[in-house]
Amino acid sequence: MRWSALDLLAETMTTAWRRAASLPVEPEQARMWMFGITKLVLANADAADADECDSPASYETSAAAR
Repeated sequence: MRWSALDLLAETMTTAWRRAASLPVEPEQARMWMFGITKLVLANADAADADECDSPASYETSAAAR
């Protein structure tokens, strides 16, 4: 599955909202905190895409397309 920018943004904002209690007070620290959440969301999306590509069903689909 390819993630759309809207899906990634929604996941990032939802995660930030859930973790709002740990939001730093300082603006620069809050910015870095948000970048950290974004990095984790992107890494999770990449991992999910990689897992999907490694599934046997994806091999069947790619073989049928040839």
